[in-house]
Amino acid sequence: MIVYLPELYEDELFYSWVARYFCHVGYNAYVYAIEDWFRVRTIRPDMEYVSELNPEAHAVISKKISIQELIQNHSMFPLARFAEPARLQNAFHEMSKQRGNPHNLLPIPADSRKRTLRYCPLCTQEDREKYGETYWHRSAQIPQVNICARHGCGLVSTDIDIKGQQKPRLYIADIEIEEIEPELICDERELQFARYQHAVFHKPVDLRNDISVSDFLRSKLEGTEYLSVRGQQKNISRMFHDMMKYYDWKKESGITEIHQLQKCFTGHRYSFHDICQIAYFLNIPAEELTAPKLPEQTQTERFNRRVADLSASGLGCYRIAKQVHVSPTTALKANRNKQHKEHNYATRTGTTWKDWNSLDQQLYPLVREKCKRMYGEGDARPRCVRQKSVERELGLPIKRLNYLPKCKAEVLKYRETQEQYWARELVWAYRQLTEEEMETCGFTRLLRLTNMRKADIAACMPFLSMFCNEDEKTSIEQIVRPYLDEIRL
Repeated sequence: MIVYLPELYEDELFYSWVARYFCHVGYNAYVYAIEDWFRVRTIRPDMEYVSELNPEAHAVISKKISIQELIQNHSMFPLARFAEPARLQNAFHEMSKQRGNPHNLLPIPADSRKRTLRYCPLCTQEDREKYGETYWHRSAQIPQVNICARHGCGLVSTDIDIKGQQKPRLYIADIEIEEIEPELICDERELQFARYQHAVFHKPVDLRNDISVSDFLRSKLEGTEYLSVRGQQKNISRMFHDMMKYYDWKKESGITEIHQLQKCFTGHRYSFHDICQIAYFLNIPAEELTAPKLPEQTQTERFNRRVADLSASGLGCYRIAKQVHVSPTTALKANRNKQHKEHNYATRTGTTWKDWNSLDQQLYPLVREKCKRMYGEGDARPRCVRQKSVERELGLPIKRLNYLPKCKAEVLKYRETQEQYWARELVWAYRQLTEEEMETCGFTRLLRLTNMRKADIAACMPFLSMFCNEDEKTSIEQIVRPYLDEIRL
């Protein structure tokens, strides 16, 4: 039980806080400190993120600092700030609830290079003079930043592997870090870029902002030579060439191939270092990068509007092209730009015509029978009835039922959530096992027969009463109840 908490320093890793607690309390084995803090006694504390706390530790720590603040200000969570907004919000929610593995929740790029805990010699000296001890700083662990943004000296690597390949123990910074002579970095460009990344990393992560970094970066190409006048084409090749020339002082790290740059603009790459590399090259301030805003109108919309106004004034495409500095073909396309109407499945257009009403009546009995069989009759294993599944079973083209309203309505009668389907399958498995008169209908047998995960069974328990009587529901709950704590209902 935690009866004492050391002071949590600025920019300190949560792991460092736990390690200092172990040192201050004076336990003779680190496992005792692990028992005080974490839910699992055999856990290896994550060096970059907040590991799962036990209820007692959670209550004590929450009085001093919230879990959300720990994640934002004392873990490496800001490294994932450029991920898809929906995924980032979900990851933060799950981590705040102490659920899931951060390395799976966050889109952390795979890095084959060995990463170890690092420190700045001058920061270490200042810590010991101010606090009487030093600690592991978050800023020193930012990947591919090898210089202290505050002092301009090179970061020193230890032998402590961040990925957890080292022996199970708590590494106390004040013991592991030795005082050495700092190595000052003379390259001003590297220092300024390090300070830029440092500023971006320490800005609060705005989880309410739903603008993707790829859309923001594309908007920042407007007015540059890397975007066409109309705003429809990006000159990635030229931008990559200029970036490699601009970063000629950098070693082999970050963006080194043109496809990496392209993926940053298509939303398939959001590495912290790579995004900072692009933003720094485009002179985007750290404040704008961390709180992105899109213009009210894109360059394409403004261009099309200008062409439309010139055309309305009576100018032809050649005179318009001369004024807006594009080819006549581009000016003509911009003036003919139209919004596509949403497709209406109720009407059938095109060269191919079918009597859809007759086909609907003809296929209805087949669709009805197929839905019944898929839903499950007698001993047949139940299946989830979906439109694509029915179309595939009957050999119909994809989305064909969109043109057959009666058949589609029959499929929609069987609409259910995934949890409801799991409950239906669990009831079927229970009945199968009990009808075979086995001695025991255990939890393991249910798992094997349904091929469901434990979490799936936990999620479907509230829906059991929809598919079985009270006796069957009570029996299934008795089988599952001993595993409820493990499933974490």
